[in-house]
Amino acid sequence: KDSNVMPDEMILCNIVSACGRTGNTSYNRAIYEFLKENDVRMDTHLLTSLVTMYAGAGCMDMAMEFYMKMSVRSLFISTAMVSRFSKAGRLEEARDVFDQMEKKDLVCWTTMITGYAESDHPREALRVFEEMCRSGIKPDEIAICSVISACANLGALDKAKWIHDYTGL
Repeated sequence: KDSNVMPDEMILCNIVSACGRTGNTSYNRAIYEFLKENDVRMDTHLLTSLVTMYAGAGCMDMAMEFYMKMSVRSLFISTAMVSRFSKAGRLEEARDVFDQMEKKDLVCWTTMITGYAESDHPREALRVFEEMCRSGIKPDEIAICSVISACANLGALDKAKWIHDYTGL
């Protein structure tokens, strides 16, 4: 900062990644202030690094701010946002991100199912599982474990057996 040399996006990505790995949230604040003060142009790589850093630190509002600035949101980063919001107990925001995704793979569907199942919303986990099956995505063992856990929380043993038989796993 004192040298009046402006780092490029690549250097900023490396700095953001390094700060994210430290887990020190004061670095996160300093980076945010630097970006604002210097009106830094943010490309997809820098935005991805910022989202990852803030989400990893549990600063979901900041992560969402940068996520929303992304013109193209990868399946990976969107699934990570669903996961982090779910882990923070912010299922409505997790579902909003999930619903806005144009393409969803098995990992993304399973992340949303698991988020509901682990947050004591088993009925919603089952609804998402049914949506996934209707969309043509075939569940794997991880998705089945989450959905059977949701069935157990509901006391719906017959539904769990049906899911097990349906999937053949």
